[in-house]
Amino acid sequence: MCVPKLSISVPVYNTEKYLRQAIESLLFQSLSEIEIILVDDGSTDPSGELCDELRKRNRYIKVIHQSHQGLVAARNAALAAATGKYISFVDSDDWVDHELLPSLVSDLENQSDVDIAVGRTVRSRNENSSMPYLTRASGKLDRDQAIKEMVNKDGMHWYLWGKVYRRSLFGDLIADTSVTVFEDLDRIWPVAMRARKFFFDDKYAYHYFMNLEGMTKKRCDLNPSSWRVFQRILLEKKAVECVRQEMANFYVQVFLRHTLEMYFVDREGYRYEIRRYVQELKDTLHEAGAEQTVISNEEYRIISSGCDGCIRYYESIFRKLKTLLRGLSERYSSIYVYGTGIIAQYLAAIMEEVDIRPSAFVVSDGQARAREFMGRPVLYLSEIQKNAEIAFVLALSGTAKQRVLDILRDHSGASFDMSTQVIPI
Repeated sequence: MCVPKLSISVPVYNTEKYLRQAIESLLFQSLSEIEIILVDDGSTDPSGELCDELRKRNRYIKVIHQSHQGLVAARNAALAAATGKYISFVDSDDWVDHELLPSLVSDLENQSDVDIAVGRTVRSRNENSSMPYLTRASGKLDRDQAIKEMVNKDGMHWYLWGKVYRRSLFGDLIADTSVTVFEDLDRIWPVAMRARKFFFDDKYAYHYFMNLEGMTKKRCDLNPSSWRVFQRILLEKKAVECVRQEMANFYVQVFLRHTLEMYFVDREGYRYEIRRYVQELKDTLHEAGAEQTVISNEEYRIISSGCDGCIRYYESIFRKLKTLLRGLSERYSSIYVYGTGIIAQYLAAIMEEVDIRPSAFVVSDGQARAREFMGRPVLYLSEIQKNAEIAFVLALSGTAKQRVLDILRDHSGASFDMSTQVIPI
């Protein structure tokens, strides 16, 4: 077999029902000089066996099996095995337009000063339901402009997927396997800093699968690596000045979310760690010269007074949640909590403190579910009778909020007068 022009990294973990579609989208395209590297990261479903089956059927596929070590380690393994001039990353529950990767490879082949080619991104629930997500006009961008657009999600994003890179950019870079949140940002930042030019190509799309099962079942991750990704970027001497303010504000927001989870899990047990982390946050912003960029951030002003100020802020959040929940219980006969992850656990505990029991927890139709969660039934959305006397509380974070709101609107129809509250955690 000749040396491939393009290596495609596909980390696989318990995605059997999506994997075949992802791989077929890679095989049914015009670029034949490829290698598809499937890294089975210790799957407990039949994903590993499916990887082997696909390898037997197609000579372009390589398979690596390893114990479960996480997304970063799986991508490290794929990079170590890659031999192509270029490399791309595809998640195992996503898929690509058949001509996306050939088009991006062509962009790199025809423009010697371009190191990263980027395609359009659409959000998809299935092959027949897609929504525009991020796009911009085709064209060449210098490094700083491209990084600013990625950080602000202004036409591009900081995820690894949806792009083709010159593999030499990764060189000797080894990503930190302790990072379990913001893994893509942690890996793409040093790669982007090495790039000369970017090229955005709007002809074809990467389909980002809106996997609501994963969103609604998110669990608490007390690993401080989540906000230390932003810490490393801020302290880097070559950091792009044009995004310093955005990165500093991201750092504060993620830090608050992380330490709030710690405080909720064990208010007394984590008090020392919170005190230490607050000081670490202040020291980092001072060393990076970024204090002035977040001085107008009300949350930063609160926690900059020290651990006690941080804890007062957390307590104020819990008081607001209790007031919100009491108000809903007075207005509506039934309250449903959408989600079965860590935020839903928060809500269940807080609701118990104010003597409110959710009628049920709700997940999207077709999603895997347990019979019960926190002592209450788990229902599909379609199982809930439509009427004006119920309220939904979305126990979700990030982009999942808006996606589930869209689903609720589709479900409700014009006759369904419901109240939907998004918990501010």
